[in-house]
Amino acid sequence: ADPLAWKIIRDFATSGEMTLPDAETALQAHLRVRFDDSHWRPALKAIMDAKDVVEDALKAVDHLSQAAFSCSGLKLRIPARTALPPKPGQMVSLEAELMDSVRVLKSCNRIFGTLLTIDELLDPVGERSWADFDSGSSDAKDGSIKGIADEVRCEIAIAKGDVIEIEDKDADVDDVSAGPSLLRADLLKLCRQLEAECMQYGDPVFSFELSSSLAKYCASLQRDELLNNKQTTLDRFIV
Repeated sequence: ADPLAWKIIRDFATSGEMTLPDAETALQAHLRVRFDDSHWRPALKAIMDAKDVVEDALKAVDHLSQAAFSCSGLKLRIPARTALPPKPGQMVSLEAELMDSVRVLKSCNRIFGTLLTIDELLDPVGERSWADFDSGSSDAKDGSIKGIADEVRCEIAIAKGDVIEIEDKDADVDDVSAGPSLLRADLLKLCRQLEAECMQYGDPVFSFELSSSLAKYCASLQRDELLNNKQTTLDRFIV
């Protein structure tokens, strides 16, 4: 639809001087190679059928122009989805056996709740959320969330007895005599920072568990800090 071409049509409908050949000539001059008589013949015919009744002619032109503008002629092509390659037969068989085993365990009341899908079994969401914490440097002094998480997880594991610290016999004397890399107050600050940020990323369930553990760990650190401060005060008073 060409607005200028439709203006010529409306001028023909409202002008008492423009003839049908004049309108056709004006359309051809404006549209040139784009002019197609079959596209404009219905509008020209509707004006001629109105027999100089301008209101009827304009009403017919408006109806035809709206129809023309609504038909843009654009064709939307939606690309077909690329089919995934079929799984190897051995993989399909192994996955079927795994799901059969899961259903057997479910029937024996060894599994409760909704059964996981094969994708959830082979690629657990929990392992994906912790993967970022298990790679790269574990230095908490860099201030990164990953470094803080590694430091806190290690401290929590030691407190629970899950991890036993073993001194390296080959370590230098300076390393053995060196104190902790972080002061208790600094570690408490880092834990509180991680507790506030961990709910923003990762799986919500594991984030909540980590946040709860951090809250308990922070309480333990704060208690130790208070006890240490009290002991220091007593020592100074006795001296």
